[in-house]
Amino acid sequence: MKVTTRELFGFSFYDCCLSELLEVLENKIEEKEKVQVVTANPEILARGFQEEEFNQVLKEAEIVVADGIGVVMASRFLGEALSHRLPGVEIGEALMVRGEEKGWRFYFLGGKEEVVEKAVKELKVKYPRLDVGGFHHGYFGEDEEIIEDINRVNPHILLVGLGSPRQECWIQGNRERINALVMMGVGGSFDVWSGTKKRAPRWMRKLNLEWAYRIICEPQRLRRVVPAFFNFAQLVWKEKRGQMV
Repeated sequence: MKVTTRELFGFSFYDCCLSELLEVLENKIEEKEKVQVVTANPEILARGFQEEEFNQVLKEAEIVVADGIGVVMASRFLGEALSHRLPGVEIGEALMVRGEEKGWRFYFLGGKEEVVEKAVKELKVKYPRLDVGGFHHGYFGEDEEIIEDINRVNPHILLVGLGSPRQECWIQGNRERINALVMMGVGGSFDVWSGTKKRAPRWMRKLNLEWAYRIICEPQRLRRVVPAFFNFAQLVWKEKRGQMV
């Protein structure tokens, strides 16, 4: 299927709803095509703006979607309005629902040992027919043992929760050695899936206030959020000035 894309910050953002993205990823799996999905929030984009190597990692990803109301608002300001915000945690769960129907095998990588174990346990309760090929915590040194374990089960989908930019860089750097088709960084989703942390109430999500909920629950995040906000604002202004030249 043909998906609408919007050019922002040097990337082609997929501007599609969740069901459309699932159809794209299902086609990739059926065609046995490898694809890296990046859910780009303001912090990720600001970091890419500052670090050339990370920027290249983002540019090499086949699919980039907006995760964060800040990205959507910036797109409107820049005249390339994105209609959809797709958080990684929601994409991951939608893939699991579809995966139950299609028999897709999953591998989960990331989080603390007890967190990823509990996340897998809870997900198996929520999605009884979910095929979990394997999982591993995110506190590892050498990549070889992890890659060998992933390839042992040949997953269709690899969900990596190592935090950004580590997860995006790890996928990009190892993708040719990994026998998985859809690879996506999911940040702190394992904490949510394990029940260790909760997402904002649905009404707050509908009002695009999930970022505020996270700061209320974890005020220490301000040390990261505030600099990222100003860095992202600088990126947006630079983009706007480029349009005006």
